[in-house]
Amino acid sequence: MSEVRLRPAPGQFWKHRKEATYQVLGITSEPDEDRAHKHPVTVFYQGPDGRRWTRPLESWLRNFVPLESAPAITWDGKGLPPVGCDVIFGTSSSGNVVGTVTGYYVWGDLNGNDSVHRVFVNLVYKGTDTKNARLLKDLKPTVPAPQKDFDSME
Repeated sequence: MSEVRLRPAPGQFWKHRKEATYQVLGITSEPDEDRAHKHPVTVFYQGPDGRRWTRPLESWLRNFVPLESAPAITWDGKGLPPVGCDVIFGTSSSGNVVGTVTGYYVWGDLNGNDSVHRVFVNLVYKGTDTKNARLLKDLKPTVPAPQKDFDSME
């Protein structure tokens, strides 16, 4: 009886044996029995820091297990929000809405000051395919920052 092995597919999230979560971006060198020794099936994947890697399928299956669902990506309001996390931003027509971060771009200062730049965050409105962009300063995290308990502080 042959063993059934789960193969990674683009878009899936897998957990490494050292606990980090990675997203599969693609499979390269699809099975070609005649040249498998020279061109093994390889998994192309992205880490939580955005760095991209490749790994032979056999090594992948020894070191990773699939996750049932995508991990929740959150942002604490500091630095850049990670790609894939949800953020809140205001609109003139709908008030505050939720969008998912898809990337970034930077523009120079309108007054020509070379030391000042504006950071824009590319977004997709949650539950739609409508794209938008907002200044980083106009975004808010969807999860409020923990409140400090001033009574217990010395």
